[in-house]
Amino acid sequence: MAAGGENVNRLDLVIWTYNSESTLEGCLSSIERAIPSNRICHKIGVDGGSKDRTREILADHGWSVYTTRPGIATQANKALSLVDTDYYASFEHDVFIQAGWLERIHPLLGNPRVAIAQGFRCFKGSELLKKLDDYQKRGHYPSWANYSLDNTLYRTSTIRESGGYPYGCPYSTDSLLREKIIQHGYNWLVDAGTVTYHYKPSYWQFLRHSLRAIMKCRTYWLLKRDFEMPIPEQLFRTLLSPLLGAKIAGKSHTPSAFIAYPLMRYSRFFVRELTRDEKRIGLMMPPNGNGTVYPLPQRQLEAS
Repeated sequence: MAAGGENVNRLDLVIWTYNSESTLEGCLSSIERAIPSNRICHKIGVDGGSKDRTREILADHGWSVYTTRPGIATQANKALSLVDTDYYASFEHDVFIQAGWLERIHPLLGNPRVAIAQGFRCFKGSELLKKLDDYQKRGHYPSWANYSLDNTLYRTSTIRESGGYPYGCPYSTDSLLREKIIQHGYNWLVDAGTVTYHYKPSYWQFLRHSLRAIMKCRTYWLLKRDFEMPIPEQLFRTLLSPLLGAKIAGKSHTPSAFIAYPLMRYSRFFVRELTRDEKRIGLMMPPNGNGTVYPLPQRQLEAS
């Protein structure tokens, strides 16, 4: 890892891909617009054996391409082994980074107890998901849902000292990493004023993804961890979600939100309970404020 010299003010970029042709071009172009080339040391792409043009697209954009077995933890750890800078950033193939991302996120790691920082992830591509996001961004969004690996800046030494990306349920790599970071006494910050868009072409694709996560996580977590009963307040809010769905449908003039919002809440609730994220969030947001999700500026809400 670089300790000085020409790499001191630059960072490595990493991305993991698998059959990502449909969104990768736009993703890489957004990264190029958001991060000045003079701040980039290496661009490391780790592919899981794609059958489409994914590796070709990475190479066309100047990324060094490596191949390994598919899986977020496997691919992320391969990328981590190649990082050569004090800080590095990770992205996923279906996110779109906004201008100023690095300038907003990098200062958050000025606190030596902060190991990871990222932007606030919103959905893009589905009008229904956008309507639901508009409602949730105004104070109703579950904070645990915004910790992710798709637009994330890391302190390299801390990630390596904590053992890298944990293996386990592939849909819980971020949750497992958060747990390790917290156990080592560090924090993970989300800047809600820096919006990153996660492409989901339809609500139903998003729901299928959530249900797949439930099924794959269920076996892993119930076998590896003690299952905890749901927190009464959260269970009560989830049961009331049809009423909130009706409210959103009326205010946004989107009738399908009446069904879509409860389904989304139910899927998120069960994923959270199966991964015990509520306990982790309690640790990530201590009374001293380190780990606070910053308020989303009203001007950004209106613009989005």
